[in-house]
Amino acid sequence: MKTVSMFGIVTVCLLSGLSCRGGVVGQRHSTLEPFLGSVDVPKRGSALQGPTVIAGGWALAEDGVQRVEIYIDKQFVTYATLGGDRPDIAKLFPSFPNPGKSGWNAVVDVSSLTNGDHELVAQIKSKAGNVHELPPTPFRVAHDNK
Repeated sequence: MKTVSMFGIVTVCLLSGLSCRGGVVGQRHSTLEPFLGSVDVPKRGSALQGPTVIAGGWALAEDGVQRVEIYIDKQFVTYATLGGDRPDIAKLFPSFPNPGKSGWNAVVDVSSLTNGDHELVAQIKSKAGNVHELPPTPFRVAHDNK
């Protein structure tokens, strides 16, 4: 396992079948393919009001990223749009495929979620077919009850 911290970005690159809790990279469901990623928004513990919010971050995999799926409370909600500009990530990780376009974002409907605590998980699928989960991002829904 390799941990890198630069410019306020903490990333963990897993090179084995290990799992990392509380860091940037989470559960591995694959072989030895290195990957990196982060959920940048929503921020951990933030209060969200809907009906929709933006989730976003970045993801890299040695064989390239095929898709990012968004889950809330362990339920699939949407696919993220890939290819967002991330010049910061390109400078930090130039050896990965297309790091300058590693950004992802998704519009997430939170209108049906109850007020209170929830978790968002971004699941990355590489072009090699490996699946990786970033650690859960806890957030709070606070609908206006007028």
